[in-house]
Amino acid sequence: MPSSRPSGGHTASLAPGFWAPARYLRERITPSSAPQDPADPIPAADRLAGWRALAPFRGPEERFTDGLRAVGVTAPELRRLLGEDPAALVARLPGRPVWAGRVRSADRVSDRPCGEESLPGLLRIAEPLVRQAQDRLRVALRRLGPFPTDLDGLCAALTASVPVNRLAVLLKPTMILEINVARVEGRLASAASGEERYALFVDSLTRPEVRHRLWSEYPVLARSVAELLDGWVADRLRFARHLRDDLAPLCEALLSGARPGGVVSVRFGHGDVHRRGRSVCRVEFRAAPPVFYKPRSLAVDEQFARLLRRFNQDSPYGLRTPHTLTRADHGWAECVTARPCATPRDMAGFYWRTGALLALVHALHGADFHHENVIASGEHPVLVDLEALLHPRPPAKAPRHDPNGPNGSGDTAEAEPEEPALAALRASVRATALLPTKVVLDGAVAGASAADYSGLNGSGDQPSVVPVPVEKNAGTDQVHIVWEHVRTPGAENRPRLPDGSHARLDDHVSDVLAGFRFGYDWIAAEQAELLAPGGLVAGFAGTPVRFLPRPSYVYAKVLTESTHPDFLRDALERERGTARLCGGRYAGPAGEVVARAEMDAVLRGDIPLFEALPGARKLLLDDGRSVPGFFAEPALVAVRRRIEAMGPEDRELQERIVAGSFAGGVDISLLEAPPATRRRPRTRTADPGELVAAATEIGDRVRRLATAGRGRIGWIAPRPVAYGVWDLAPLDQDLYSGLSGIGLFLARLGSVGGHPRFASLALDVADEVVRRLGARDAGGGGAAG
Repeated sequence: MPSSRPSGGHTASLAPGFWAPARYLRERITPSSAPQDPADPIPAADRLAGWRALAPFRGPEERFTDGLRAVGVTAPELRRLLGEDPAALVARLPGRPVWAGRVRSADRVSDRPCGEESLPGLLRIAEPLVRQAQDRLRVALRRLGPFPTDLDGLCAALTASVPVNRLAVLLKPTMILEINVARVEGRLASAASGEERYALFVDSLTRPEVRHRLWSEYPVLARSVAELLDGWVADRLRFARHLRDDLAPLCEALLSGARPGGVVSVRFGHGDVHRRGRSVCRVEFRAAPPVFYKPRSLAVDEQFARLLRRFNQDSPYGLRTPHTLTRADHGWAECVTARPCATPRDMAGFYWRTGALLALVHALHGADFHHENVIASGEHPVLVDLEALLHPRPPAKAPRHDPNGPNGSGDTAEAEPEEPALAALRASVRATALLPTKVVLDGAVAGASAADYSGLNGSGDQPSVVPVPVEKNAGTDQVHIVWEHVRTPGAENRPRLPDGSHARLDDHVSDVLAGFRFGYDWIAAEQAELLAPGGLVAGFAGTPVRFLPRPSYVYAKVLTESTHPDFLRDALERERGTARLCGGRYAGPAGEVVARAEMDAVLRGDIPLFEALPGARKLLLDDGRSVPGFFAEPALVAVRRRIEAMGPEDRELQERIVAGSFAGGVDISLLEAPPATRRRPRTRTADPGELVAAATEIGDRVRRLATAGRGRIGWIAPRPVAYGVWDLAPLDQDLYSGLSGIGLFLARLGSVGGHPRFASLALDVADEVVRRLGARDAGGGGAAG
């Protein structure tokens, strides 16, 4: 490979005050030093127009003002900040931040031989910062020690646990842009092939002058990398302290008294990253089973285990939870191993237990039990992440701006009453995410138009729910990023037989329903005991649980998009990218606090984490603050109300939804066509009275299955949601398989049979269809089912 290196007029050192453009809005607004009006207002106006173009801010001036209030700035302040010269910013706020000192001093350790610890490819630019962070961690671990011999290898494992994947998310978009710029400018022309030019560029990233030029051009990137590594050091040190202090009780609670005999590996990054880089990790020992460390209290897991122990006293099939050891702000959990069912009978028991768990989790307002949070361990479905039990009901959303409001004025749209079938489905067993549910994907993805990520039927090797960035032509100077759906990793939630085969889910609907009925009836029968003061439900009052304002993949997408190079030259541009989270925020000042907290977490490189105490109304933010009175009621009140309402009528509804989820969750293209049958000859003329009687019976059933409320009506049924795919959903307004067809049938039945109840119901359906069509024609306002 040629030994020459690309050059592009690189400076020998970091630009003075290079860090200033990496300050975010709140850091630029100080009581003692305000920015001046820009000398040239045009650039500031152009940048301000970019903020106004964001969906949450488009519309009348008051909408822009309201949106900026959530960001934490006024329009005049933002205009002055956007027009401020970097030199003026340095002069106004001269103090150098800690992260900038890290970047300046990192090259003092960069001459160490790279060896096997080198970062891969385009990440090499961060190698000095990583080495510096590793040195800080080693020093801090020595101060924390000495560690017992049972933890031999811990320090080495922790210093080797570099967050490569998170660094890649930050660094690769910019480095990919830079290698393409270098190729176009001819700075890599001395190399013959695309692979050699790639290697030449990577080699250049080890030169201080190249790193300094890039850090000076992309100061937000430099800050993000340095602060990510600061969080990495703090997180690994916190973990080491917890493992040292908890070692003795950990051995007793989870290792059956065995001694670990040393640490083999510590693998972080299981699940989302919260609170400045904290994540679940798996600890492998030399002489003991592995365990999971979770950087949150496991009090809710312990209380759920108490509930299951009580249930198991009456159940023909015992339910299992992982053994845990909880502390105030962290905990340890048994590593549950996926195992096959020994016999078909065990397979039936697995699905019975799943049905019983479904009833219990539904009663406790559980959510987010998707395929990654369930492990099939023999005949036991084991729930391994209970942080979304007792999920509180979110408050109202902020009023939606309607550009087609009265007189075309862009009035704020009043919230429509929620369509009752949709409301019933959202409050049903489907909310647990355990039942088969189809997620429709945008466009044809690897031959699939929908995927199922449910705890019961989800699997690996499905398209991801949203597109993610994927490298093309990797390892060459024409590397670039495209956004596409990728195949998800394998999952362990579905039971297997010893030969590795999975059962047909359709064959076990009756087992799931039997377990669900038993669990549901047990809760209803033991209601007094469960809801007694100091009882099993009351025991959840002080257990922290997670509140999910949005799906995690939404945050992950905003975070990934915020690492585009265009956002990494000036922090205000990156902040503008995350300000999209102001859309769909909750109403009032509390909603503004939450939106700002979401932005702050994403800017730190985290997935936002919000928690609640089931016995209280306050929302707990991930920085230690709280929002009093955020929820309309404590989650525990809603759980009590649900359990008190459990009875035959509600059970019938929930069973229909369970059964319908199986019917709707099947891809019809996979079903065998029924055998052809010959039409039997008609033996007699149909009697009109019999036909009307049969139609009346159908009409009464349709009437009984309706969900109605607040002047609206709807039905829940399997319906096509994508080509060849059916799912349980509220019916649309169409004629073929929706409300219009039902209304037409009821109207005709009322006319022919002379039954006013059907004619009246048909008018209600007509009103609902007109409401939905009006909402659609007005631009999608209201709930269109």
